[in-house]
Amino acid sequence: MKAKNLVLGLAVAVAAAAALLANSGLLHSALPGGIEDPEPLQRILPTFNFVFYTGVASWMLGATRKVFEPAKFLLRIIRSSNAAVSFPELESRIESITRADGSQLTLKIDAPNKQQMKSQKPSPAILFLHGGGYVLNSPAEYSYLTGNLSSSLGVPVFSPDYRKSPVWTHPAALEDALATLRHLRSNAEAYGIDPERLLLGGDSAGGHLSIGVTLRLLQAGEAVPSALLLIYPATQLVTFCLPSHLENRFDVFLSESTACAFRLAYLVGDTADVPVWKASNHSSPSIRSELAKKFGLPQLASQCPKDIGGAGLDWAISRYEFAYRDWLLSPLFAPDELLAKFPPSLTQTCQFDVLRDEGRMFHERLVRAGAAGGSRSHRHRRYASVHGMYGFLRAGHAPAVAAMDEAKTFVASVLGLDKN
Repeated sequence: MKAKNLVLGLAVAVAAAAALLANSGLLHSALPGGIEDPEPLQRILPTFNFVFYTGVASWMLGATRKVFEPAKFLLRIIRSSNAAVSFPELESRIESITRADGSQLTLKIDAPNKQQMKSQKPSPAILFLHGGGYVLNSPAEYSYLTGNLSSSLGVPVFSPDYRKSPVWTHPAALEDALATLRHLRSNAEAYGIDPERLLLGGDSAGGHLSIGVTLRLLQAGEAVPSALLLIYPATQLVTFCLPSHLENRFDVFLSESTACAFRLAYLVGDTADVPVWKASNHSSPSIRSELAKKFGLPQLASQCPKDIGGAGLDWAISRYEFAYRDWLLSPLFAPDELLAKFPPSLTQTCQFDVLRDEGRMFHERLVRAGAAGGSRSHRHRRYASVHGMYGFLRAGHAPAVAAMDEAKTFVASVLGLDKN
């Protein structure tokens, strides 16, 4: 225990020095030019710098399973702040779902009170899966977002606190998300909801899990959700040399290193191989070209810059090839016959986000597969902001406000709320 505390203490000291340098402009950490309404992001940048560099220092000191602890501390502060968020017209409560092994899955419910409930019975509903790299956050950190959706649209929003990495690896989070959806369908009458008007959505890791749940439902021959709301989703694990990866690799809100660390924690419960993944050496040019040709994704075949790598390491390919051969992990490579059965979707991406191209390419695959009527049923909008922009919704960040308005319009349309 003393050794662990010493490592964390050293990490904080190293990070403090790094953060001071970063905020002095001596390290690459400034917001990129072109962000719309950057002021809300600028206010919190020093804090994010400190969290980022503390995590980096922890990793460099060998604490590869402790790199997320500084971020968890920050989130405890955010959770306390969100506790003060109040929507008087809502009734929020916590319930538990019993898993197959007898353990409990916590479910947060934000629902309009009886005076605010839409006249229609049963009501449409939203199942929202929060982001956080499969490692961070809980429904509590998303209280403003889910409360805003429920209050504005007049429908209940359900948010499960799915199991987190690195303690739990794939498919634990996916199983929890799927179990929640099935629970809502089985208990629709008790919740007063219409199981045939249930929208599934999430941001970042939550967007990835939403896609995975839909694929699992199709595999099982079950009905898919009414629609999907995919907010800057992660969709592939074969390369980190897409243009959006290279352009935004040092973004403090989601750097390339952090994205790799999250995914490794989800896959294997440890982040030791981040340098291998950053260099895309867990795959090879021939593998990337094969997938690019098979799925009509020419950007996948782009060569990594020589100073980064990308040639591939045999041991890493052997260890991690499952991550891009399994389309529950890399849904960008799901077969057309499944994507053609996807419901209408709205995909939102950000210009200054390492995941930008992944989200766009998945949207394009949905359109090409002819899912639910093609491009008329699948929408995509890119915003001039960073990964996690919805986290600045409460601060009035203009792109986040616009994205939320678009999301509400989409949800109202696909769930028939605009006809009431």
